[in-house]
Amino acid sequence: VESGASFVDNGDYWRVTFDMNDTFSVKLEQGSVATRHEVKSLFDIYGHPNVVGYVDPRAINAANDTLRMQGAASMAANMGVRVELLSKFSIDALVTLDSGVDLVGRGDGTGLIVDNAGVACIQVSGDDSQIKDFSIYGEASGVIQVRGPSDTNVDGTKISNILFESISESQKLNQCVWLWTSTNTSVERCRFKKTGYGVVGQFGYVANDVSVHRNTFTDMLLDAVEANSGGVVKSYRWSVTNNRYNGHLNFPFSGSEGRFVGLASVSNSTISDNIVVNAGGDSVIHIESDGSSTVIADNIFIDCFGSQGQNGWIYLLNNTKDANITGNFFIYTDSSLGSQSGISTSSGSYTHKGSWSNNTFLDLSGSNQFIPFNAKTFVAGSKVVISGNVADGVGNFVEMVSSRGLNITGNTVSNAVNGIFHNPGSSGGGSEDLIIN
Repeated sequence: VESGASFVDNGDYWRVTFDMNDTFSVKLEQGSVATRHEVKSLFDIYGHPNVVGYVDPRAINAANDTLRMQGAASMAANMGVRVELLSKFSIDALVTLDSGVDLVGRGDGTGLIVDNAGVACIQVSGDDSQIKDFSIYGEASGVIQVRGPSDTNVDGTKISNILFESISESQKLNQCVWLWTSTNTSVERCRFKKTGYGVVGQFGYVANDVSVHRNTFTDMLLDAVEANSGGVVKSYRWSVTNNRYNGHLNFPFSGSEGRFVGLASVSNSTISDNIVVNAGGDSVIHIESDGSSTVIADNIFIDCFGSQGQNGWIYLLNNTKDANITGNFFIYTDSSLGSQSGISTSSGSYTHKGSWSNNTFLDLSGSNQFIPFNAKTFVAGSKVVISGNVADGVGNFVEMVSSRGLNITGNTVSNAVNGIFHNPGSSGGGSEDLIIN
């Protein structure tokens, strides 16, 4: 037995304990019954000396923290064990987790402190890793990267109960969960506070089967969820469900990247059962580049802001196919936001297909400025059904310019300025192929 290690033999029970300079310990145990025993790597660093409220009794600097953590992660990979954070410590370089290595903490009081804008924190490079139950505070770009060697696929990453919190608006965590070529990634019960992008798919890479569920986004600076495959490739099956969005930090925000969800070249996705308050950017939900078969259902949108002349809380751009938007509540109470619309296709002359049904639109501001459907610039071949919707106190229920292929049937509209309003604008564009009942 080497120095720092002990061995105990109790007949049919044995235990080996390694204690390496109080940095981490590894315990292996075996009992008389053939079971799968938990094996842990405990990595214990006590904080950052330059952050108020944390004490580093051993004066460990960031470089040493990073080396020790990478050492623990590498050892965990070799032994098939997990890394457990017992307190907070600083990090100044990327730490890589290989296949099957879990990184877990013991709540918000444990985790990572990052204080360098150029630093990415954790790279998940192999399959089936779990990252959960700790906090990440500071300034970084690419906080948790899911990216395999040479951009090979990474499958089965689970990220849960992580608190992502920036130092300030100018010193922020950005690309908090950064997905490259990957499948079956879940982000659940995480909290994003004053961060840049929350969950983001890297431009031009395929990230399939992504679940963003039961998270909270507060005082955001960029999109909460963003996936942009760039029109070069296509991703599939993003699910954004049961989340709470608590506002953009600078609401109302007039830039483009302040959305709740932005999807480009992503198909077969679902955005449902979310509560979204004070989201902004060019829209609240932005779908483009052949984003086909998207379901947006049972969400609640309250006092949001679509800027840059688009004004659509849900904004459907080029060739958005089979956009099924149903069961949502759009609630507008703040007249200072100006004219806004619930669903907009005003970006250009594209083919749109889908069903926009059974939604509720309430303009409670008394200003009649909210337009449920800004259904403009459709081209021949579009087929959109607008049915079973309820609107009260709105401006124009449906506003059309060069609109084609609309079936407007069975809606209930009260206290509106107009039911259906055709405005050809300066172009004089007419609308045709319409069914109105």
